[in-house]
Amino acid sequence: MAERKSFTITWRIKNFSFCWQRKVEELSGPTFFIEGMEGSKWTLILFPQATRSKERGTIACYFYLENEENGPHEVEIDYELSALGCDGLPLATASFTKSTMQGNEWSSPLLLQKNTVFLEKRDEFLPKDSLTVRCRIWQINQENINSERYFATTRIELEKASLFGVVKKNDDWPFHGQRYHVQFISVSTETSPIFINVRVIEGTPYAEIHPANYELMKFCKCELYFTDDTGKEIVYGQDEFLFNFDTIQLEGNTQVWNFPLKATSEYDYSQQYPVMGNLTLRCEVTYSIGIMSAEFEKVDYSISTFQNGCRLKEKRQKHLPSLKDNMFSLMTNADSCDIQLRTENKTFPAHSIILSARSFFFRNKLDQKNKEKTIDVADLDNETLYQMLVFLYTDTIENLESKNAVDLYIASERYGIPSLKHRCSCFLLDNIDASICCDVLQAADQYQDSDLKKAALNYILEHADEVIGSDKWQDLERFTELTEEVLFLKRMNS
Repeated sequence: MAERKSFTITWRIKNFSFCWQRKVEELSGPTFFIEGMEGSKWTLILFPQATRSKERGTIACYFYLENEENGPHEVEIDYELSALGCDGLPLATASFTKSTMQGNEWSSPLLLQKNTVFLEKRDEFLPKDSLTVRCRIWQINQENINSERYFATTRIELEKASLFGVVKKNDDWPFHGQRYHVQFISVSTETSPIFINVRVIEGTPYAEIHPANYELMKFCKCELYFTDDTGKEIVYGQDEFLFNFDTIQLEGNTQVWNFPLKATSEYDYSQQYPVMGNLTLRCEVTYSIGIMSAEFEKVDYSISTFQNGCRLKEKRQKHLPSLKDNMFSLMTNADSCDIQLRTENKTFPAHSIILSARSFFFRNKLDQKNKEKTIDVADLDNETLYQMLVFLYTDTIENLESKNAVDLYIASERYGIPSLKHRCSCFLLDNIDASICCDVLQAADQYQDSDLKKAALNYILEHADEVIGSDKWQDLERFTELTEEVLFLKRMNS
């Protein structure tokens, strides 16, 4: 029996959890034409926060037939709206038959419960924070329609920043409770996208987040980590906020985002919460600013052929997860892990068989019939350990930059990962600059990497006026033989 011809469009929305649309606002999707239906024009629409009485608490997806002067007066169709998993199979489907649609008429919706999508089955509905919906349309009693397939992508563009600062008390705060402000000492971006205050009310600290630009910032996720002068993390907090919607009015008409801070398990707060003054803050903030990009492509069909006994209908086959995708999924699946790696303030689940296969250090550690389920790696910070694990599982490095390349280079030597060391060394050879040249020189000398050491020496000698005497140089002076070698070569070249 011949396959029924259909028009199919698949729409993927990347960074979906950062949608900023309010309850009355829609996320407009791709517009497409179906030539076999008199060139009719259609548009996919999604409401991240549906408001109708029967749709509350859901994400609602529709399409509608636009009223075109040269388009059909009405069409009779069967259609299906589905949410797809990462394997391309439907997770939820709404099907409708014998529907007569006229210009500017909306379809019935596909409704997805927000609790299911964002909480209960997030890994299924939002792999890598992408929601994928599919629309299929069949024309009734007509043979004019051709089987066509389109793929559209909408990306919600994100901005990220890492902030470091010190908590200072506001002595002139006239209202109830104590108030502190955060004085930033390091910002990864040109300017800080937010300002942070801390208020203590009845012994409980609350973070107050003010965006630097109220009109620009739409939706924001924030993680705060407070440490004392010993480096111990004692208070933390994380939350997300939709500006211009979940608005709290405070101090005039200023919009303020408030959320409580919690003491960590390492801090004994049975008597009282910690004093917030002079704590050190590390903040990771990710936010959308209302910018989206879109792509639209057609997947062409060809004449049916056979290859290796398999009937092929499409010129381009459906994308299937790669080995890298599967390995990254394995890394993030804590349920199947059998060991934990612990930094000073965080624990990372892992698989002992992967660690043993990829790292000499972990192979020796685990070959000693180590019965412990936790291995301390306190010499690594959280970001370096995460990137090291990504490499061990996927053989790739995420967002390699000068600073983290040095940290990963040192970690690869300590934990016996030659391939990672080689990858970082090659990157550093091409990307040495004034901010890392002294660190690179010290690490290359310590780990007997002659090529990298030579490159670091050459850079310092070529930029001696900028490097010698800098803060990094003063740190390097602890290694007397290295600084003497640099100064000797400088005299020889002068």
